[in-house]
Amino acid sequence: MKKSLIILLLLGALVPRMNAQALPSPKDSTVHVIGHAHMDMNWLWTIDETAKMADDNVRQAVAFMKEYPDFTMLLSQASVYRFVEENDPALFKELQKYVAEGRLEPAGGTWTQSDQNLSSGEALSRSFLLAQRYFQEKLGRTAHVGWFPDDFGHIAQLPQMLRLAGMNYYYFMRTSPYRSAFNWEAPDGSTVLAYTSGSYNGNIDEGIRNKLKDYPTATPHALSPTGVGDHGGGPSRAMIEKAHELDAREDYPHVKFTTLEDFYKTIEPARDQLPTHKGEMQFIFEGCYTNVAEIKEMNRKCEQSFYEGEFFNVMNWLDGGKYPAECYKKEWTELLFNEFHDILPGSAIYESNRESVARYYEILRTTDGLRDKAYWQYVDRIPFRKDLGQPVVAFNFQPYEHKTLVEAEVFSYENPTFDSPFWAWGYYLTRNPKPIDIGQGPYATVLVRDAEGNSYPAQVIESKQNPPGARSKVLFLSDDIPAGGYKTFYVDMSQPGVLNENIPFEDNTFDTDYYKIRIDPETGDIVSLIDKASGREFVQEGGRLNTLRIYNERPDGDMTSWLINGATFVEDVVKPGTPAKRIAGEPTRAEVPTPPRADDWQVKITNGPLRATIEIVKTWGRSRFHIYTYIYRSHPRIDYDLDVEWLEAANQNGSPMLRAVFPLKMDDARLWCNVPFDVVERPANGKIAGQETGILNPEDPRKVERRFGQEVPVQKWADVTDGRDGFTLMSRSKYGYCYDNDELRLSLLRCGGNPDPYPNLGRFNIRYAILPHTGTWENGIMAEGETYSLPVFAREPRSMSLPGIRKNLPESQSL
Repeated sequence: MKKSLIILLLLGALVPRMNAQALPSPKDSTVHVIGHAHMDMNWLWTIDETAKMADDNVRQAVAFMKEYPDFTMLLSQASVYRFVEENDPALFKELQKYVAEGRLEPAGGTWTQSDQNLSSGEALSRSFLLAQRYFQEKLGRTAHVGWFPDDFGHIAQLPQMLRLAGMNYYYFMRTSPYRSAFNWEAPDGSTVLAYTSGSYNGNIDEGIRNKLKDYPTATPHALSPTGVGDHGGGPSRAMIEKAHELDAREDYPHVKFTTLEDFYKTIEPARDQLPTHKGEMQFIFEGCYTNVAEIKEMNRKCEQSFYEGEFFNVMNWLDGGKYPAECYKKEWTELLFNEFHDILPGSAIYESNRESVARYYEILRTTDGLRDKAYWQYVDRIPFRKDLGQPVVAFNFQPYEHKTLVEAEVFSYENPTFDSPFWAWGYYLTRNPKPIDIGQGPYATVLVRDAEGNSYPAQVIESKQNPPGARSKVLFLSDDIPAGGYKTFYVDMSQPGVLNENIPFEDNTFDTDYYKIRIDPETGDIVSLIDKASGREFVQEGGRLNTLRIYNERPDGDMTSWLINGATFVEDVVKPGTPAKRIAGEPTRAEVPTPPRADDWQVKITNGPLRATIEIVKTWGRSRFHIYTYIYRSHPRIDYDLDVEWLEAANQNGSPMLRAVFPLKMDDARLWCNVPFDVVERPANGKIAGQETGILNPEDPRKVERRFGQEVPVQKWADVTDGRDGFTLMSRSKYGYCYDNDELRLSLLRCGGNPDPYPNLGRFNIRYAILPHTGTWENGIMAEGETYSLPVFAREPRSMSLPGIRKNLPESQSL
C-alpha cells in the first residue's frame, strides 16, 4: 500500500512536466498577413479619380517595400496595373521589379473584380483571358489565386473557369457556406481550394491571433488580409510595425507578411480533411439585380454586339480579310471595366452611373460599326437576284436549324404601309401601320420569298419615313435558316403576302396553332392560356399574366441600391385610368394629373396574319406604361414590349418598385434558372426539390423574409415546371426573378436612392417574353432562350451597283 502511494506521488510530480512538453508553443502557429488595398473602380467617384487612386495606392506600397524588407503586397485587377502603366511609367517599372522579386503579388486574374451574377459567361471568360495575357506580357507571370472578396455572389461554374485560367485557389468574403477553408467544386468536377476570413480590409491588433480558431484550416495557419481600401493605400505604417511587434513576442503566434499563394500552398496538404461545397454560393444584395436599368440594358446590348461582330469578322478573316483584333481588345477592356461590381449592379453615385452609360454608348457605337462593316463586306460576295425584290440576308447564330421569327428593316420607294404621303414629316416609327390596300385587305403584308421561290408568311409591323421613301420592319417566320449560317430572302414591297387572313379571334379569345388565349377586353390582360395539345391551363383562376404590380420599399431601409428593404404590396396596375392608391404622404395620380392622350384607356387590338397586337396604356402615380402584347399565329412565344415613363423616386415615405407578375396554375413547382454557363435550381415557394429552404443566405443579418419572395439573379431565362409542363420567362435586360406564392415575378424598375437618388428616371423600353411548353427546361428551352436574347440578324446588303466585286458565296449555307 505504501509502495503504491509512493509510485502515484512520483507520477503526479511528472505529469505537469509531461503536459508542459506536450503543449504546443505559440510559435508553432502562424497568422499570414496579406497586405492589400481594395480598390473600387468606380463607386463614390468617377474614372478620373479611380486612375489617381490606383497610382497613389501603388506609390504607397512601393514606398513601404523600400522601407520594410519583409513587407509584401497583393494587388488585384489588371485595370489597376494599366492605370499605373499609362499614367506613371517610372512607378510601373518599380512595380515590375517587386513582382519579379515575389513581394508584390498579382492576383484575381481578371480585368476588374467583375460582377459574377450580371456579367455573361463569355464576358467573365474574356476578363480572365485579357487580364492573364496582360499579366504575362507586362509582368512575366500570371495570377495564381482568384481574388473576389467584394463580389455579391459566386456562380457555380467559377471553379472550372479559375482552373482553365491557370488558378487553383480562390479567396472571397460573402455568402460562404463554411468559415475558413474548404474545397469548392464546379458542375464538371473541377475543384479549387477556397478560403474566406470574413474581411478584406482587416487591421492588425492583439485580436489577430483569433483568426486561428475563428477560421480553422486543419493546420496551425490562418489568413488575415490587411489594409485600408480605396484611397487608403493598404497597410499603414502602424499596422506593419504592430505585426513586427506581435511576431517578436514569445507568447504570441508568428505574424508574418506573406503572399496569398504561399499561404494556400502551406495549407494545401490538409485539404483532404476539409469539407467540399458543390455549386453556387449565393445570395445577397438582390436590389443590384434591378437598380439603374439603363446600365444593365446597355451592358446586354454591348455583349450582344460583340458576339455578332466577332462572328462576321471571323467569317471575313477566314476568307483572307484582316481581323480587327486590337480594336476588339480595346473595346472589351472598356466593357469589362464597366462590369465591375459597383458599376454593372448600379450601386454607384449618380455621376458615375451617367459616365458609365456614356461609356457604354461609345463602346456600342464602335462595336456596331465593326459588326456592320464586316456584315456588308461578307454579303457583298453573294450574287443576289434582281427579279424577286429587295434582298435581305438573315444570319442564324445558333448551332441548329429551327423555327424562328425574323425581323428586318427594308427600304422602299413604294408606299404599302402609310396612309399619308411621303412629304408629310414624321420620322418616328408607327407600330402596326395601316396599309394602302394592294390586294391584301386590311393587313399590312408583303411578299417574302427565297431564291427558290418559296414564300413565307410576312407582315409589316413598323414603319417610319426615310425620304424619299420609307423604312418598314418586316416580320416573317422561317424554319429553314441553316445552323450557324445564313439564308437570303427577297422582300417585294409592291406585292401582298401569301397569308392575308388574321389570327382567329372570337369571344375575346385568340386561337393560334398552339394556344387558346383569352384576354380581358377592359384591360388587355391575358386571363386564360390553354395549351391546345395538352389542354393545360397555365393561368391561376382569377389571375392575369403580366400583372404590373407596385410595391413600396420602406423609407428607413439601408443601402437601398443594394438591398430591397421590405417591399410591401401597394396595388396591381390593372385597369387603365384608375387613380393609384396612396403611399402615405405621396400625391396620388389625381393630385398630379397626367395629361390625357389620344386613345388612352382603351384596349386596341391590331390583328394580322402572322402577329396580333394588344395595346393598352396604364398609369400609376406619375408614371405611364404603354404595353404591347404580341401573340403569334405559328410560334409558341408570347412577347411583351413596354414603353415606360417612370417618374418615381425615393422619398421619406418609401421607394416605389415595379414588377411584372405571372400567377401560374402549377402544383409542386420547381424553379430552374439560366446563369453563366449553367442552369441551377432556385427556391420555388420557398422550397428546392420539395424541401424548405428558409433564408437563402444564412449569413445575411437582415434575414429577408421569404413571404416577400427574395430575388435571385438570372441571366436570360427562368423556367417553372412540375415535370409534366413548364412556363419560361425570358428577358433581354432584366435580371431579378423570384417564384413565390405560385407567382413568377420579374423586377422591372426600382427607385433605390442611396447613393444615387435618381437611378431610374425617364423613358425605358423593356422587353420580355413567355413560353409555355411541355416537359422541363431541357425540352428546348436553352435554345429558345438564346434565340430570344440573340435573335436572327437580318439586314439589307449595300447597293448592288458597284461592278467587279468577287461573287463566290451561295445564297444560303451553314457555316
